[in-house]
Amino acid sequence: MKMLKLKRVFGVLIMIGLLVSNCSDVQFNNPAFQADVNYELWRATSFSAKYDPTGNLVITGTNNFETVILTLTSASVGVRPLGPENSSRAEYIDGFGTTFSTAVEPDESVSVYRDLGQVEITSRNESNNSFTGTFFFEAFDPDGQNPQALSNGIFFEVQLKEDQ
Repeated sequence: MKMLKLKRVFGVLIMIGLLVSNCSDVQFNNPAFQADVNYELWRATSFSAKYDPTGNLVITGTNNFETVILTLTSASVGVRPLGPENSSRAEYIDGFGTTFSTAVEPDESVSVYRDLGQVEITSRNESNNSFTGTFFFEAFDPDGQNPQALSNGIFFEVQLKEDQ
């Protein structure tokens, strides 16, 4: 009887050990760049930040098929509104090479809203020269007829490239 209880206890301990050992398969996206594109999760496999020749901060993420480009007039913490009348802009380039931009005025039959989203830099890490923030936007093709919506966007610890 004692031997049977000991076998059960030993079996339960082995099962607990197996369950706990499988928990090491958790993966973290650190750093990260992702958004919902038309309600489907999109993740960048490569991303970076740099300053363009005019001094704008450009944060780019790509998965080799699609690209998101956030061009911001300032690298400081804060909110940047997006739209045709704003200096900051966002672009989404789809897998066919079509560029959708918040700088494009939407056709009035499609949208009457002038503010097409925002990018917020929530923190800047000076020690590793990286940026963290959120974004959402609706961008239009060059004709202003076809929109692409990106929501729940985040960029986390995207590092500034020094090879300027």
